[in-house]
Amino acid sequence: MNPDDEKVTAALERARGIVRLLRSECGWTSALTPQKLTPFLIEEAHEVHDAVASGAPDADLVSELGDVLFQILLHAELGRERGAFDLDDIADALSEKLLRRNTHLFNADGSMRSDPQRSVEAAEAAWAEAKRKEKSARS
Repeated sequence: MNPDDEKVTAALERARGIVRLLRSECGWTSALTPQKLTPFLIEEAHEVHDAVASGAPDADLVSELGDVLFQILLHAELGRERGAFDLDDIADALSEKLLRRNTHLFNADGSMRSDPQRSVEAAEAAWAEAKRKEKSARS
């Protein structure tokens, strides 16, 4: 693991620990349910959009992205408390989705292709095909 990965891991573990403490010690946070939390997630996503659209300073964007991450950590903690899923499950699902939707770069086993197609067109085509397959599988 390189030092940047260790820093991210430590920072996420610290944030996850704080969220767990908030869930156990803060009346407002402990009363949250996925249904009560979802409007806040949408609101925070809009605030990220507004920060980007307005050209806000990076510090403002970092703050707003942190608010979105807080929402994700809260949803993950609610899932963990129910025994349904946790942050690791979310990260694993994201990794699998990214590999599945970026076949222009990755083989099915997650290794880098020997002939990666780096163009925007290749990325868009791979993404569209993966989305089509996912939609078809859900139907």
